[in-house]
Amino acid sequence: MIDSLLVALSETVAEIAETMLFVEVGVGPLQIQGDPCAADVSAVVGYSGGLNGGLRLGGSLAAALRVGGALLGELRDAWDQEFEDAFGEMANMIAGGVQTRVEGALGSIAMTPPMVVQGRNHQVSGRHSSKWLCRHFEMDGVAFFCEIYFVVPE
Repeated sequence: MIDSLLVALSETVAEIAETMLFVEVGVGPLQIQGDPCAADVSAVVGYSGGLNGGLRLGGSLAAALRVGGALLGELRDAWDQEFEDAFGEMANMIAGGVQTRVEGALGSIAMTPPMVVQGRNHQVSGRHSSKWLCRHFEMDGVAFFCEIYFVVPE
């Protein structure tokens, strides 16, 4: 399951970057298990059904401003409600792309609306029995990441 989630995640991020943001995104390191990635801004979308868990888009404030700004088509130095909404929408689009790519193998997957969390160097964790992976990306020299956490069916 991890391999199919990784492929779905990488394809989705690349597709959104190319077709909606008109930027190239570089693929960085991969973490599987271990400590959750730390961020200053996170947007989390929950999954239920064929995939139980969620997706988290995260990074520094500079990364969140860059990712949100790419969607809005403008760059700013300050965070506001419009950027929070854009960052949450990016997480929603990435989560939806992963959902579409893995539903055929895993069954119908429902998603929650995105929730944005802010706080210097925070982590987000799920159930202790969850598996997770974290793929790092880079856009215009700014690093961000996407985590997928999930419960493995018995």
